[in-house]
Amino acid sequence: MKKILMYICIFALVLSASACKKEEITNTKPTQKEQSEVAETETLIIKDADLKFLDEFDYTVDVPFNEVEFSPKVPGYNVAADLSNVVNLESFREFSQSQKDKLVESGFFIAPVSLDTTGGIVGNNLSEQMFYIYEDNEYKILPSFITTDSVLHMYHIFYDNFLKNLEENTLFDKLIELNDHMLTASITTYENLANEEVKNLALKNTAFFGTAQLLLGEKLPENMPEEANILAHGELKKINSQSGSQSEILEIKLDYSQFKPRGHYTKSETLQKYFKTVMYFGQCGFFAQEDGKRREDLTAMAMLISHDIFANQDSFKLYSDIYDPMNFLVDGADDLGPKEYAKLLYGIYGKAPDLNDLMTQMDSVYANLENFDLPQIGGFLGRSFRFMPQRAVLDSVWMQNLVDVNIPSERPVFKGLDVMAVMGNDTAKKLELADGYNKFWDKYPDKLRETTEKVSLMSDRDWMKNLYRGWLWTLSELKGDYDEGYPDFMKNDDWNKKELNTALGSYAELKHDTVLYGKEVIAEMGGGGYEELPKSYVEPNVKLYEKLSWLIEFTTENLKLKNLLTDIDIENLEYFKNLCDLLKNVSIKELNNEMLTEEEYLELYYIGGAMEAISLRFVNDYSTYWSLIDENDRNMTIVSDLMKVVANTADVPEGEYLHAAVGPAYEIYVIYPVGDELHMGRGGVFSYREFLNETRLNNEEYREIIKDDLEYGTPDWFTDMVQEPKIEIPDPYYSY
Repeated sequence: MKKILMYICIFALVLSASACKKEEITNTKPTQKEQSEVAETETLIIKDADLKFLDEFDYTVDVPFNEVEFSPKVPGYNVAADLSNVVNLESFREFSQSQKDKLVESGFFIAPVSLDTTGGIVGNNLSEQMFYIYEDNEYKILPSFITTDSVLHMYHIFYDNFLKNLEENTLFDKLIELNDHMLTASITTYENLANEEVKNLALKNTAFFGTAQLLLGEKLPENMPEEANILAHGELKKINSQSGSQSEILEIKLDYSQFKPRGHYTKSETLQKYFKTVMYFGQCGFFAQEDGKRREDLTAMAMLISHDIFANQDSFKLYSDIYDPMNFLVDGADDLGPKEYAKLLYGIYGKAPDLNDLMTQMDSVYANLENFDLPQIGGFLGRSFRFMPQRAVLDSVWMQNLVDVNIPSERPVFKGLDVMAVMGNDTAKKLELADGYNKFWDKYPDKLRETTEKVSLMSDRDWMKNLYRGWLWTLSELKGDYDEGYPDFMKNDDWNKKELNTALGSYAELKHDTVLYGKEVIAEMGGGGYEELPKSYVEPNVKLYEKLSWLIEFTTENLKLKNLLTDIDIENLEYFKNLCDLLKNVSIKELNNEMLTEEEYLELYYIGGAMEAISLRFVNDYSTYWSLIDENDRNMTIVSDLMKVVANTADVPEGEYLHAAVGPAYEIYVIYPVGDELHMGRGGVFSYREFLNETRLNNEEYREIIKDDLEYGTPDWFTDMVQEPKIEIPDPYYSY
């Protein structure tokens, strides 16, 4: 614990001297979007003014974002063919000829961490976490090259662990209580109904919530109707085996492979139960139509469920406590939920409806359903009710435009490169347009251009609505193509690919963290002293550090407002923000060709320990070393499935699943200017992976795969620039 406190104290002391005044933060109350009335027909038309009692208002803390002005003016320089003008070259010992050639050509190279690492951070595999590389630099008195990868990875550690702790320690118990309320209400509704048709629909709702009750590990009540009991146990069997394709309760197709816990949800039995239940509530679609025919049964079931929520204030509060935080943590939904169907019910049948008459006004219900927008993701399936709709995250909305939904599909899956291309990354765009896979669908170039144009029209306010969008907004600064005034190592195609790898690595972490909530794209179906501080260097991406600093403050202020942060969380997020501000300020000095102070070099020298200390407190506040926490938390390798492959003409195996993943930490060696000299530093970067697999993989299964095949899933465009592992750098405290 002393080590953690030491790093935080050093960090706080240095930063306190340069603390900046914060912009004023205000609470903003967004206006409610008014629905336009349906054109005059003989059916009853809902007026929103009569239904304001259903509306709930969300508050968001508005955190200003102001860009700093700077003008890069780093003079050009040449790296000698024999590297003789790199003043600290000997500190790094030997390089292969291929590595030397790449240093001369591009000013940097990337390589896997040597697997026989034994010096420095004894007992730790440096590939497990990027901050281990920086701590190893500290131990070996080597300068660090602090990458954007390392701080983006820290935000993932915060976000993923915050979600995990919220779900496991707060939301799970609320979910049990809510489902108990809903199951009890469904049984009561079933028992009180006289109309046999509606009564049978209430029975199916009882089976629906009975399934959730079993998923949560709870017992079914003694007054559970026997037929509903049988249906619930049948559904449970399919969910637990992840097999089958048809729900007997809803009589719809259901992808049971989705119920395999992935992401952080494999870490405990509680999280596995939470995952399966929330996934069930999001995957089960009560469709208004199927194959062009009305599904009045599902529509009526959805209104019964909505009535049971709004008829009980405690149920509605529990529902809001579970569902509403994800509007800020992830994004809003594009499928319909209880609120929309309550508007249909109470607007047409009155505030105290006789549920026995539910099937008598279906023409009015369907006329008013047309007033709701079609979903942006999977819109060809039509409108549907979900008890807890999954979120229409921005990238899935974009990517829905970049897959061919026809059967057979000419482009059945998107690629991670597509996401970066539509956010303005020209390297990603060039790689995609040159890829033979994208020649099968002749509409792809036009669709890519249209989607890119739509994204370019987004305002800052559009990006600043929630944490998911803010994360993507931060990644939009990893575009490469730097102008004059930036260091030479940043002005080449290899660096453009390095930034692309960084963006995709962080994107894979975002998808991993939100695997439960994000709606998928759908195609139809310490050492000793030193004489002089090493001259470390920060990857000078000022705008990224600015946006990440804003995102951290936006996160802090809004989660504080919702009483979702502990005092330790708040303090740790402040340390993290200060670290990003330090990197921003140092980057500006580097681009202005100014020398750093001794205090700044000291801060960069100890940055590995600061990163570990902050990251460790995000995971838990009682461990003293990262190496002592649970193995599943320790390793940065993660995976997330993105979508399922449908029948296609593009030679992509049907039925397999597209995955994005992060492999082990890689090293980057960079030559950079310090005054009139050239120095070298070492840092950590992502190793992005993308691949198809026959099943949806979780983290543990993916880690077993890369034990035998370290490069599994590495894209060709990244493989071409990765070098072999560097020869081990000796421990400076022992003879060579």
